[in-house]
Amino acid sequence: RGFAFRRKQKIERQYRKLLKKERKVHSQQDDQFTDTYPEHLKHLYLAEEEMLKKRRKAPRAPDDSVSPEENLNKAVESVMNEGKFKKKTSNQKAKEEYEKIKAERARKKE
Repeated sequence: RGFAFRRKQKIERQYRKLLKKERKVHSQQDDQFTDTYPEHLKHLYLAEEEMLKKRRKAPRAPDDSVSPEENLNKAVESVMNEGKFKKKTSNQKAKEEYEKIKAERARKKE
């Protein structure tokens, strides 16, 4: 158990400490607004607060209603839009070409 092990333990302690602080901050934020709402708007603030809590807790799931081809087209468009502002790396170019070929194959299958 040399210096690397002690350094690892120190980093783990710091990380746990940071997580503990974040939990305290989140709990304070949740309780911060409960009783300070104006009565005529209270129901709106409470509904928004619940919505934000659900977003934080719920894992993000891909949208099942959108077809894979539409997702592919969106991905290609986003890559194209990013290309307008930045030069593409060779990896990005290769990915874009791959996406185009994949889209063509899907069209041919249909």
